[in-house]
Amino acid sequence: SKMTAYYENGTARGSSASAGTDNLGIRRVNLGDLRGKRGCYWKGDIGSVRIYNRVLTADEIVVNANIDKVRFKGVDPTTLTWPKGIRVNTDIGVLEYAMDVQASGGSVTVNGQSVSEEYFLSGASVELAATPDPGMKFGWWSGDVPTAKAKDATVTVTTVGRVMSVTAHFVEEDAVVWFVPNDFASLDAALKDENVKDGDIVKILKGTYVTDEGGKFVATVDKAVRIVGEDDPDWVKLDCNGYGGVKLTNPDATLSGVTIRNFAMKEKAQALVDSCALVSNIVVDGVGSLYRADPPDYRTANVVQLGKGAVLTHSSIHKIDNTSWYSGSVMLCQGGTVRKCTFDTPKCITGNVLQFESKDGVRSTFEDCTVANGWNWCNGILYLKNSDMRRCKFTGGQVLSGGAHAFTLENATATDVIVTGSTYSGNGTAPDILVSGNKTVSSLTNVLVYGNKTYNAPVVNVDTGVTAKFFNCTIVNNTTVVGTVCGIGGNGSAEFVNCILYGNMDASRDVEFSDTLASRTLSHCCCFGYAPEPGDTNLGANPLFTDAAHGDFTLQATSPCVDAGCDVEGGLDHDLNGDPRPIDGRGMGIALNDIGCYEREQGEISLLVGLVVTGNAGPDPSDVPLSATVVGTHTDGLSFEWKAIRNLAGAL
Repeated sequence: SKMTAYYENGTARGSSASAGTDNLGIRRVNLGDLRGKRGCYWKGDIGSVRIYNRVLTADEIVVNANIDKVRFKGVDPTTLTWPKGIRVNTDIGVLEYAMDVQASGGSVTVNGQSVSEEYFLSGASVELAATPDPGMKFGWWSGDVPTAKAKDATVTVTTVGRVMSVTAHFVEEDAVVWFVPNDFASLDAALKDENVKDGDIVKILKGTYVTDEGGKFVATVDKAVRIVGEDDPDWVKLDCNGYGGVKLTNPDATLSGVTIRNFAMKEKAQALVDSCALVSNIVVDGVGSLYRADPPDYRTANVVQLGKGAVLTHSSIHKIDNTSWYSGSVMLCQGGTVRKCTFDTPKCITGNVLQFESKDGVRSTFEDCTVANGWNWCNGILYLKNSDMRRCKFTGGQVLSGGAHAFTLENATATDVIVTGSTYSGNGTAPDILVSGNKTVSSLTNVLVYGNKTYNAPVVNVDTGVTAKFFNCTIVNNTTVVGTVCGIGGNGSAEFVNCILYGNMDASRDVEFSDTLASRTLSHCCCFGYAPEPGDTNLGANPLFTDAAHGDFTLQATSPCVDAGCDVEGGLDHDLNGDPRPIDGRGMGIALNDIGCYEREQGEISLLVGLVVTGNAGPDPSDVPLSATVVGTHTDGLSFEWKAIRNLAGAL
């Protein structure tokens, strides 16, 4: 698909998408009005035209819009708002751009001055000089320094019309640094050379490196070396040319700052990253059909494989499409940790898109990650078995059948997680969350699930023989478009403490639970349609979210869920935002958990008084007189207001 974004005076006004590819080739760009073809041309005055072979950043659009305001409308440039790192030189009326300079283990002077940021006109010559601290030596430059000068301690850089960033890297005095392509033509050649020893650094300079060697992997890292690319991994591309990527077999090796890409996997191709070590700040990009290869062993290969003790952090797994007939995953993690990574449009056809499981008793961890627009034909997006997930977000997941649109838990935990925007594919009956694994117990804490659509399936499905424990979860405003199942379903057992279940609709009604559950217990929960008995800790009232229509499920001051919860199993010291809980939300002198995934901060203290009003006999409508009296001490400045609250059925 292609996307067109519209800006007015540098401000985004919307976008539109259409099917097909945006392939202009050498066709002309039409400007101006032409009779008979007015839909193909601009109409009106055209001040300036700029044509690029890339997508502009939001900052570049603002700069262009501001320049046109100055050039054609005579606007004073000092009155305009410019992006960070750009300012107007008021003496000569032109733009200056910042150069950010960083160093660790030494210092850098800019034109002889010690500064961390300086502004320059476009086209200025800037001298950078790196000086190491005692016991250190200069290693290389990264960022906006020409590749040919990256090894020089003193360099001259010509500024360009944008914000620039430069970093001086220093290493221990006895460290050995090898450069690709200066010392070795490729990473594989460096790693195979007997002169490269444990503890050495292999620095890959800016460029694209294409392998022409057959085999399972482009490079196998069996030495304890540190492989370093660039701060921006897009500047160092390892093009696997149809073969496998980088395999780290030494747990003391590290890899950072590279893009590993492939677009048509060949017969002997395996994973693009296979690691038992630390991998950070990388991009894995654009893999084509991985599993349509012979021999059959390779049909179950995984794009990224992490072994026990491995760590993948601050990285991007970008548009991996493996929609073949075999059971590999985009990622398999066995006893490793994935932290602060993004997964954009990952696709599989039978294996789970992301598979996390334990190895030799070591649980895998998935934390601080986002998964957007995952897709699977007959399995799920994320499967956590004997593993733990924290602070993650899932958007736009889509599964045809089997698995779940967001994640599956088997003897696993999910804490501080958001699931939204998932939808069904075809007539697929996948839930958004699946809790599985016979005779296992999984828990969900501070989980927010909203705005999802299923097809004849519950939002959360608890399998037979499974116990699912929900602590301070908010599951609201989800819909099943066909069938009479929504909310929590399945044949297992579900326990809810301090949870909100509200507005989960089938085709015609609000349904929070399925009758098929083997057992269901509620403690201090707020559920639509619930009719509490005397002494009951549960509520049936409207939870009064701040702005549910726009995805804000924090609680209003008058919400009945404020200070209405209890302590939870194992304790809980924070909410979904990471703010502390419990808090004395009503100022009553005792800190109690709120119901739901968000804890309301103490601010304006409100008392919510519930009244049961019996209508007077007489014509409808009838007036019911109400009065309030303030009594007690310390009442100066106390005020009150009347508010009529209706539930989803419209009852007062």
